[in-house]
Amino acid sequence: MLAMPVVPLRVVAASLRFAIAEAPAVIEVAGDVSTLLGYSAAALVHGEVSLPDCIHHDDADVAAALFGPTLPPGEQIDNLRVRQANGRIRCIKAIYTKRRLDDGSIELILQLQDAKSLPRTMEDAANTANFRAMMENTNDFIYFKDRNHVFTGASQTLVTLCHPAEQWTDLLGLTDYDVFPEYYADIYYRLEKQVFSGLSAAYEEQEFLTKDGSRRGWVDNRKYPIRNEAGEMIGLFGVARDITERIEAEHRLKESEYFFRDSQLAANIGSYKFDIASDRWSSSEVMERIFGIGADYPRTLYGWLALVHPEDRQMMQDYITTNVLKDHESFNKEYRIQRNLDGETRWVLGLGQLRFDADGAPCWMLGTIQDVTVRKQLDAELAHYRQNLEALVDLRTQALNKAKNAAEAASVAKSAFLANMSHEIRTPLNAITGMAYLIRRGGLSLQQTEQLGKLESASTHLLETINAVLEISKIEAGKYVLEETALSVESVIGNVVSIMQNRVDAKGLKLRTELCPLPCRLLGDATRLQQALLNYISNAVKFTEHGELVLQLEMLEDKADSVCLRFSVRDTGIGIVPETITRLFDAFEQADNSTTRLYGGTGLGLAIARKLARLMGGEAGAQSTPGIGSTFWFTACLRKDVSGASPVSEERLDDSASTIKQKFAGCRVLLAEDEPINCEIAQMLLEDAGLLADIAQDGIEAVEKAASNDYSLILMDMQMPRMDGLDATRQIRQFERQANTPILAMTANAFAEDRSRCLQAGMVDFIAKPVEPALFYSVLLKALSALDKP
Repeated sequence: MLAMPVVPLRVVAASLRFAIAEAPAVIEVAGDVSTLLGYSAAALVHGEVSLPDCIHHDDADVAAALFGPTLPPGEQIDNLRVRQANGRIRCIKAIYTKRRLDDGSIELILQLQDAKSLPRTMEDAANTANFRAMMENTNDFIYFKDRNHVFTGASQTLVTLCHPAEQWTDLLGLTDYDVFPEYYADIYYRLEKQVFSGLSAAYEEQEFLTKDGSRRGWVDNRKYPIRNEAGEMIGLFGVARDITERIEAEHRLKESEYFFRDSQLAANIGSYKFDIASDRWSSSEVMERIFGIGADYPRTLYGWLALVHPEDRQMMQDYITTNVLKDHESFNKEYRIQRNLDGETRWVLGLGQLRFDADGAPCWMLGTIQDVTVRKQLDAELAHYRQNLEALVDLRTQALNKAKNAAEAASVAKSAFLANMSHEIRTPLNAITGMAYLIRRGGLSLQQTEQLGKLESASTHLLETINAVLEISKIEAGKYVLEETALSVESVIGNVVSIMQNRVDAKGLKLRTELCPLPCRLLGDATRLQQALLNYISNAVKFTEHGELVLQLEMLEDKADSVCLRFSVRDTGIGIVPETITRLFDAFEQADNSTTRLYGGTGLGLAIARKLARLMGGEAGAQSTPGIGSTFWFTACLRKDVSGASPVSEERLDDSASTIKQKFAGCRVLLAEDEPINCEIAQMLLEDAGLLADIAQDGIEAVEKAASNDYSLILMDMQMPRMDGLDATRQIRQFERQANTPILAMTANAFAEDRSRCLQAGMVDFIAKPVEPALFYSVLLKALSALDKP
């Protein structure tokens, strides 16, 4: 196999003479330098190209020997790699001598020879039959190279990595840089330099890539020197074995270990293995951290027990020796430890499974350790909380009851205050309005009539204020209940127009309606609808100096059992800036202070309108443009009346007094009233209608007179000395002669609860003070008419 060298036809070579200084300079060039390097001789001489810069960076040791100041003895031979002008690496044999000239400078004579064109130091193995058979059938990557890194033989498997070779013989006379990507050629060349430097063997696990790029793997690459009979190194051979499966398995194992380690770190769970026979245990990093131990801690059973809390140590020793090692139970125990690092007490959960030898004796135990200190602390806190929960609940219940009682007391106090204030204001107000009525009836001069009108207007305003405060209070307290009776929306709107017409006319305005047709009769609270509309129109009249008011009714939705209506009042008044509109619907709010001074008002009307709308399943709002006008609207959802009942038609209030005089003149009435002025006013109203009145100054006197006289009607005040009207009514109802006599409350207590109490005591109707004569006669007529029916 080691025959005489084969001499090629022509050696590609070039000679260069350098002057060695700080930067080597080419003085002379001879030979085929353009074929060898791809650069012209002129480019090298003129310094356009620097040969040291063309030398491969891994051959810096060779470059240092060539261009450094050291003068080696005689001729030197070395191998190096040079990057050609086309960017490819070429393997070169360098023969050089260096000498110092008389002027002290150093001269380098360098001969470069192309490795592939040199006579090979080893015979090509292609002609050896046995060698060919081995190269073509082995599974390993086997190759031979001469002293200049040129292939002289290779296995067929190597062709799968090389390009453009198809047969292993195609590799003969080439270098790694001709058949491999430069990255891989650099790797392979590095080991070859180690062999040629004198190592008996060089090996490394190296990456490879198939020439089609379909597979990347790893080989165990080993290179050995080849020497001739004289012991001279003439080449090398190498064996590279595919170890991809092993490397990938190791990577998977490492990834699994990393995953297991990271999982333990995340869960704060450590692991251990206890070799029972040798009394030694090993532990994971997390377990070491939990116990606060280092690599030098004694890992014996005694060493483990030393980490257990002193108070638990005997218990754990008995448990491990008896339950686990003797009775072969699985290790499952929570216990305390004292960390070796800082002495801190921690709770851990230890789990373990025994493994047994062929004789059934336990040989080792594998298990985990988890730090459960936080959970144990939470368990203790929870247990403490449970123990004290009942006491906490009792305390909280007492506090809630106290707060509830305080809230109820405050609500009662508020209601009592409002009721008392209402009564105290309505009582003298009743006297004012009543006396005004009587004075007007007696005849007045023009000036007196005008003055009395102002008095009546002031009292009306005061009454409206009181009513508004009571309304808003009842709604906010949740004690406001809407009625649901058959009503005519058209009639409600007609009443509103009738009531407001005089005020509209007095200001020279026009009031018109735009009504949509309604599909059927409806159920609702006519009084509250009318109240909301009156609030809107009153505001419109107040803030409009000229133009018109439009009351509009629209149907927004018509369902099977209900309708949703939109009521709106549009005016041509002063208007409101947009940012203040939403605030207007809050209680006691006006557009601004000047509005209050100029136009008056409490700011409750719109708040009540919105709350009434919401009680009726709707909403309220407004749009306005300053100087042009405003539109105030509210919606209400009313149920359809499927019973077919007609709205109750009431007799005109103005006609009630004359009707009483015609039908019931001479009837005897008992009036229970302790306030002299109110008593006088009520008596005169009764006499004007032709009724005869007996007076009772308090409840006891009322009971006495009711016991001995027959009455067609009894008028009963609620608050009276000695006995109030409620108790008096209950006693009067015990008399057979008064069992069916209508008893009417006539009182300044105007709350809905007061009305309810009166009805429960046995009264049949309710007249709130101050008494409006027309309404007073209407209620009396209704009561007398009911009694007159068979």
